[in-house]
Amino acid sequence: SKHGDVFELYFGSCKYLMISDPKIVERVMSPVKDSNYFVRITAKDGLDELKKGNNGLLFNVDFNSWSYIRKFFKVIMTPNDLKLVTVTNTFQELENFWNSLIDNYGQFLNDEHEKSFEIDFVPWSRNFFAETIMLLTASKKLDLLPNHYNKITKNLINSQNSNEEEFLDRLILSSECVQYFIVVPPLIRNFPLIKFYTNYLYKNLTWTRNYVCDLVKENRKIIESIEDKEKLPFDILTMLLTANTPRDITHSISNDNNEKPMMPMTDEEVADNMVEILSEGIDSPANTLSFIVYYVGYNLEVEQLIIDEIERVFGHGPNFNITYEDLSKLEYIEAVIKEALRIRPITATISRFSENFDQIDEYKIPSSTQLAINVMGLHMNPNYWKKPNEFNPSRFLPNNNKSESFNKNAFMYFGGGLRMCP
Repeated sequence: SKHGDVFELYFGSCKYLMISDPKIVERVMSPVKDSNYFVRITAKDGLDELKKGNNGLLFNVDFNSWSYIRKFFKVIMTPNDLKLVTVTNTFQELENFWNSLIDNYGQFLNDEHEKSFEIDFVPWSRNFFAETIMLLTASKKLDLLPNHYNKITKNLINSQNSNEEEFLDRLILSSECVQYFIVVPPLIRNFPLIKFYTNYLYKNLTWTRNYVCDLVKENRKIIESIEDKEKLPFDILTMLLTANTPRDITHSISNDNNEKPMMPMTDEEVADNMVEILSEGIDSPANTLSFIVYYVGYNLEVEQLIIDEIERVFGHGPNFNITYEDLSKLEYIEAVIKEALRIRPITATISRFSENFDQIDEYKIPSSTQLAINVMGLHMNPNYWKKPNEFNPSRFLPNNNKSESFNKNAFMYFGGGLRMCP
């Protein structure tokens, strides 16, 4: 409200053009292949130092390389019953631990007829998504949930972490490392006192890469030991390891459309992609789920509507099978998720880079301009949202009053355009 829909702002030593105008957002987030704004952020000293910018999805500035990796996600994101069973089984494991805590350590509070047990939800959420993502992407079972349960029940919260727990902590810290190297200029990063912290972050990222690289090498040996190609696990790690080899489980999707054949990835290239997949696939949904629980807990009417919808779709019994058809019927729960992402988005800004000069209405955007979509500015703007500070999932319901309909370019819950999160 103070600076308007377009203004300049410095992040560290980098100047950004902040965008809060939906019309400009629509152009910047265009899904066309030859978009002027394909690049998120230019390869800077920090990204180069971390060997980022030419691999993965997040910061890749090479369209062909980015498109190559994206194809694996298109295949792995296709709904199937096995993925649904994996998520369901992991949640049932989590539910069993919670029920055990209530039964064995819960207390009756005030006039309640059922026991209660207070938990710190965030580590449970993080461990749940870490186990789920690792199973889906690498077919590897972690023991984060039972380890956390044992720490609580045996009063071992401050005990030394297992190797898997250390990996999860370092994996999450590696995301902070990337942001730090992007924002903080080299002169400050290498200042004598600050350099200790810089080295700490860099060593942590190196440890994480080495851990995942060992996982990659282990899986490569497993793949080589399985003679029948049809018996190979169908996960993204196996896809990356077998792509462009005689045992390619993707049926050579990476070389479709008559593209120039790509070479098989090295262990280090696969590991870098896996670090990005795991770090972004764990922390963001874990934080979002935590915010959903928070807002639902403070809005009893919303909580009751969620319960009503679950009972309407799945029945009143505690045990039921979940199908994709059932999930598509959960309109109110989907609205709750969207409303939580509106008020507490995954990221406050989305970076884009203008490769060439562009003019959008009266705004002239020079070439080589770093832009940032002001997500919070869009999501909390009263010009686009009625009572934006109010948690109101009903605004996202399909049958909602048209007078309360929202501008689609004022809602950036998973990014947008060609580089929207898969």
